[in-house]
Amino acid sequence: MKKILISLIIILAYNYCFSQGTVQNLEKYWYYKQRLQENFMVVSSTNESGTNHPAITRGYHPNWFNHIAYDEHGVQISWPVVSWGDNNAGLQHYIAVLATECRLLKDYGQVT
Repeated sequence: MKKILISLIIILAYNYCFSQGTVQNLEKYWYYKQRLQENFMVVSSTNESGTNHPAITRGYHPNWFNHIAYDEHGVQISWPVVSWGDNNAGLQHYIAVLATECRLLKDYGQVT
């Protein structure tokens, strides 16, 4: 009886459980990479100084350079703040992502 009950639970759980497939994972990866490049990097194909490195932080600061701005309704505007620095502690993670991407593209016969 115990084996039948456990088998039934496993069969029912299998029918209701699902995971992301390869296509969903790739779509999610490319979406996050596009978001990284658009919002956290200055991308340059000529690889100029200070480009193609991820930002350290990104956020909003209501009083940027001691200049407070207001919109037409009198509401204070938040200025976007993106910070790059010489000592980027997360750069090794970005390099690991690029290495993984290169290997996956090579394994699937795509252009690296």
